Amino acid sequence: RDIREKAEDLLLKYLEQEVAIRYISEVISPINDMLIQRIILLEQDKMDRAGYRRPEADFCWLGLGSAGRAEQLLRTDQDSALVFADVPQEQLEDTRQYFLSLARQVTHSLKVCGFAFCPSEMMASNPAWCLSLQEWKAQFHNWMMLPTPASILMATIFFDFRPLYGATVLSDALTSFIFQHID
Repeated sequence: RDIREKAEDLLLKYLEQEVAIRYISEVISPINDMLIQRIILLEQDKMDRAGYRRPEADFCWLGLGSAGRAEQLLRTDQDSALVFADVPQEQLEDTRQYFLSLARQVTHSLKVCGFAFCPSEMMASNPAWCLSLQEWKAQFHNWMMLPTPASILMATIFFDFRPLYGATVLSDALTSFIFQHID
């Protein structure tokens, strides 16, 4: 929380000095990224000490919207998702439950640091946004192939993602999937 408050003080000084917003974004976004990364590491450590067994599956924490565009300056609400590597069907629910528990703890810690919960629950702690790679691909496919107003809205939010922590190969696979199927 102290680091985030110092970053906000820096932001205000930059604004008072009329520093270019692009430069401000290049300074503040990495601070937000590092806070998220550190919180994920701390929460994983807490879960380890509490006896949670980490799944063998890699995962990637995704920033969405302004965080996905590296434009998040002030303490905005949280917009995130989590993608985890595909696992055998018999391991899917245990794997999902571990990552949901992690995501709940991370989003809570982010709230403590001043990042409000997303009022629309577009956060990795929502079971709808904590999915395996194949589940995300199926979700993206549905949004692209069934362009309802709701699916178009979801695509505009979720296709604006950026990996903030973890196995970037998973976010790269999602990006590739989108570009392969966008036509």
